[in-house]
Amino acid sequence: MLSLTHKTANVSIFDQVSRNLASIGCIPLSDYLYGSPSIPAAAPPPQQTLSTPQNASIQHPQPPAPAITKTSVDTVSANAISRLHQTSQRTFGSIEPLKFEFIEEAGQRSKKCILTISRPNGSTRSYATDPVYSRKSDAKSAAATLAIEMGALDFITHGDPDELKLKRGLVLASINSSQNQERTRAEIGSIEDPDGNNAIEQIETCCAEWRGGSIAPHWVALLEPKVGHTQGCALRIELSPHVIKVYVSDTIYNTYNEAKAACAEAALREGALDFIKHGNGQLRPASPQPYSPPSSSDINGVSANKQPPLTLQVFYESLPRPFPESFESKDANEFGAPGYMNTLVQNARGGKLTTTFVFTSDGTPGLHGCFLRLDRPTEYRAYLVDPRFPKRADAKAAVCLQALSHGAGDYMRAIGKAVEARVTPLMKTWVNDQVYPVLLSEYNKLRGRHPNFTYEKEKDAFGCTITLHLAADPTAEQTRNWTVSNDYRNKADAKVAVICTAIEQGAMEFIRFRGEPPPPGYTTPYSLQAFDPESSQKSNGKRKMVEDAHGESEKPTKRQKKAKTDGASTSDARPPTTKHGNKKAKGRSIHSHTGNESGSGTANPLPQVSLNPTPPIPDQRVMPPHSDSSVQGGHGYPLSAQSVAGASGSRIDSSEPEPGEVV
Repeated sequence: MLSLTHKTANVSIFDQVSRNLASIGCIPLSDYLYGSPSIPAAAPPPQQTLSTPQNASIQHPQPPAPAITKTSVDTVSANAISRLHQTSQRTFGSIEPLKFEFIEEAGQRSKKCILTISRPNGSTRSYATDPVYSRKSDAKSAAATLAIEMGALDFITHGDPDELKLKRGLVLASINSSQNQERTRAEIGSIEDPDGNNAIEQIETCCAEWRGGSIAPHWVALLEPKVGHTQGCALRIELSPHVIKVYVSDTIYNTYNEAKAACAEAALREGALDFIKHGNGQLRPASPQPYSPPSSSDINGVSANKQPPLTLQVFYESLPRPFPESFESKDANEFGAPGYMNTLVQNARGGKLTTTFVFTSDGTPGLHGCFLRLDRPTEYRAYLVDPRFPKRADAKAAVCLQALSHGAGDYMRAIGKAVEARVTPLMKTWVNDQVYPVLLSEYNKLRGRHPNFTYEKEKDAFGCTITLHLAADPTAEQTRNWTVSNDYRNKADAKVAVICTAIEQGAMEFIRFRGEPPPPGYTTPYSLQAFDPESSQKSNGKRKMVEDAHGESEKPTKRQKKAKTDGASTSDARPPTTKHGNKKAKGRSIHSHTGNESGSGTANPLPQVSLNPTPPIPDQRVMPPHSDSSVQGGHGYPLSAQSVAGASGSRIDSSEPEPGEVV
């Protein structure tokens, strides 16, 4: 009885403490780690045998606990890391499969975090945040929250049911076969380091001292059959799954040793030692460990070669999410990563950007890897995927996806925008509307021809040269050349750029002053910095209005056009001989009429212009001029024979009598 009473008292005290904590807003530890339970706890039912009043009162605080958890949205974000740790601990027995990487892209206040989850069978998933965090804890919490939202807990617990599936009938040679290793060594040559090569030793020693032997340089031979039997070499330094840098030497060397030495020297020039020391934010060396040179020099001893084969879809899904590029399909075999990459290169036309693909094997017959190099005259970016793909096409698509995941798309788009910005809309407006028409006019007056433009091309970029001569057989002083380099998208942009350069450097003054220096106090009116496109449009509009007004003043008015038309039709329709009453005329004569056809009014005989040599009859009289004649103002004009043909030579709105006119 005493023991039972003692146990009952202990339970009552625990329940009382739990009730007091719940009343002030506390939640159970299980709810804090895993969220609200979906099924009520099963512990209280056995306590029903202790018919104590305290147990009955304890049951009431339990249901409100989920409501308290739902009231705070930040609690889910704060618990994301704990939920991932607990799920990994339950599934794998440790939290080692969870790797958090921190990368500073533009200073200490722009940190990003990449969470990589690896399963024992080799499948991985990665989740990356944007570089917008100043503290690592915030970036880590954001990465964990993003991973849970994108299904990381299901991946830890169940994995991917479709991963690592190979096509039926695919037979792979043994990766660790001694025959394959000997054949590969015979093709590449001796892999021992050249005697006295200080560059290779510096890189390997730096990895041992600063990374404690956990990081080893990975050397890969590059064999390109298209250029013969020459070789190159690539060096990959992988500080973490997503902090990687690849250095490369060209495929121009006769032996692998020469290519490897050249690659090591290029890596030193490009800052490989600093990357090894501080590439992922490390400030001091890690605990040093003995370093074994064969592990880094033997190209067949890389652990990646011992991993199982991959499909393109599995590789694509292992890249960090969200993916930087947007595709229409989620199937990596449908959207075509190499074609997408080629489109980006074409859109960066003028940037002198080229792509080079080299397939690798690293002693794994039946599986293929690929090396990609994005090359420009002043820089390059290199990417490498291990030989884990049954088809070369998949390896090529995989390295393109890896490049896009590391920001190659934004890199190429930035190149295209920079090339396009070399010729601004202001430059085009200034050249087409103001400068080039004047240059053509001035040069045409001097030579009677257009300036000479010659173009040059380097890869996909154009340059241009303009040449001006002051004479047909010019001397050196009578010739000027202006040139822009091969940095433009097309010939039109290069032409605009060279015209701007020529005008800014005195091409117009060279033509106007015939090669002589301008007079003192001369200021050029052509300056791109002082050009205002709005004022130019206004002046062009005013000029157009003046030209339109001048054209309208030269055109006859509507009434004048109607009068001329009626006069021409009347003169054409008038009969050659007119008879009124008992008047008789021999021969034909043309008369001008005023008044109406009824013959009323005063007769004003006018001098007659006879079309025949027959003299006029003295008694002949004519009727007053017709009202719709071409003569206005009440005065007649002698008409010539040209009037019969419709020629109108009369003066408009004249009040002075003509010579020979009868008043």
